[in-house]
Amino acid sequence: MRGASRAAETKVPRSTTRRAGRLLASRDPVTWPTFAKVSSRGTVPARVQIRPYWVRQRRNKNRREGTSMVDRFTDPLFTPTEVAQYLRIPQPTVYNWLGEGDTEHALVHKVAGQTRGHASVPFIALVEAYVLRALRELQLKKSQIRAAAEDVRREFNTPYALASKRIATDGIDIFIHHVDDDLVRAGDQQRPMREIIDEHLRYISWDASKDGFATQLRLRQFPDIAPVIIDPRFGWGAPIVERTKVPVRAVIDLFSAGESIDTVADEYGLTHDEVEAICQVALRAA
Repeated sequence: MRGASRAAETKVPRSTTRRAGRLLASRDPVTWPTFAKVSSRGTVPARVQIRPYWVRQRRNKNRREGTSMVDRFTDPLFTPTEVAQYLRIPQPTVYNWLGEGDTEHALVHKVAGQTRGHASVPFIALVEAYVLRALRELQLKKSQIRAAAEDVRREFNTPYALASKRIATDGIDIFIHHVDDDLVRAGDQQRPMREIIDEHLRYISWDASKDGFATQLRLRQFPDIAPVIIDPRFGWGAPIVERTKVPVRAVIDLFSAGESIDTVADEYGLTHDEVEAICQVALRAA
């Protein structure tokens, strides 16, 4: 793989393209995760990015010790830009929540010492930002969001309270305490705040313990016909199709390269409707 850049293009037998397409996913620490494009024509573009040094070191360490691949709390998986893209949050808001220039008052955790523009946000912090996004959509003011987050952390006695399973029960009561009215305008109608928060939190999966923390986040912009998740156990946190664990970026790249929806579906073991739904979301976001 490291010698891939020495050749303009490497021919691959057609029978191996599907297997190669699933193995060549690589993590780019600066931009969206990028993937080697493998088409039905059996070619692999020359440039294949190598995983960052910290990823290779942790992978080797975990293999020796038999531990899980990614630490949800401390491994920097996402850049602030990626958080903004995945959660559909304005980028300045993400930097504000991360405490850019004022780390003492940060609402979302980040890994210290990372170069600006590189991955600095762990998975748990991504979930924290998602919960704050829910409060933002409820039209809470910045001061109300900050007060609610601080109260939740104090009540649950953990700095990661926003990513705790208790947020879906006791946390909602705390959030409601910080609003003037428990009815919120959503679209053309008034809806109970509890109902709207429940709707947001159902996209989070938790571990089995009583005070369990988030293990998986489903991206709301993708429809039920093609659920897309972020699970730190797969693809270093890159969005993947829940059913097959295929990286979304790989699907979009192959379609963007000119392949038909049916060809992309065949390459990655997806249905026509799944590929179409994923590409439609990508086109709307472009």
